[in-house]
Amino acid sequence: MYRIISIVIVIIIFTGCNKIERDVSSDIYENSDISVLSTEDNDSMDVDDIIKRDLTHLVHNNDYISDDSLLVTYMDILTSKVSFCNSDFDEKVFLNGINYDDYSLTPLSYSLIDMNKDNISELVLETLIGAMEFILVLHVNEGEIRSHMFSHRQMGDIKMDGSFFSSGGAGYYCINELAFADDGYIMNQLGCHEAGSEFDEEGNVVISYYLNQKKVNEIDFKSYLNDFEEKEDAIWCEFPKAN
Repeated sequence: MYRIISIVIVIIIFTGCNKIERDVSSDIYENSDISVLSTEDNDSMDVDDIIKRDLTHLVHNNDYISDDSLLVTYMDILTSKVSFCNSDFDEKVFLNGINYDDYSLTPLSYSLIDMNKDNISELVLETLIGAMEFILVLHVNEGEIRSHMFSHRQMGDIKMDGSFFSSGGAGYYCINELAFADDGYIMNQLGCHEAGSEFDEEGNVVISYYLNQKKVNEIDFKSYLNDFEEKEDAIWCEFPKAN
């Protein structure tokens, strides 16, 4: 069973998660100014100290909300001392032991972001599987830590408030936020640009705009999109390499 799931995931990696199509929406993703903390002192520090320093920086300098025990847990997850439940296989894994068939997960950077606005920060990682980039979100629910995987097509340009950009292909893109339910998640659509599902009497593509599931005009949607682009980007810490 695990083998079948792994093969499906690898197929998704190489066929379903290619580069975002070039359209108006791609500019939001490609041109996002992602902040990364300086790593100039890392050569003189061990991995545990680097991660502890960077998590502390995220909490105290950027108004993130995380209690001390949760920070310790996140630090132990990042250093592969504590396991968590991988939702893809519904089994316990360590960060340095995640594999999809012959492809290992490689962490690139991490952040603390309150993705679902419950005043508890999720641990969010940018990762590589093979040559493809994915976002790994770790959420705590009643003491259980569970990870959820997203392609950059599903989740890109993550903002400090947890909202993010999603692309469904040329002409279809959304601004979403996450909610968690039991052992899964829900993507709540905040705004959406939809083209190609409707045509007028002359055969021209009809473009529809939505805010909070309600149809709006182009001006209101573009104003909302501009507000999203101007939001503060999430701050990312480069994942340290062992000396």
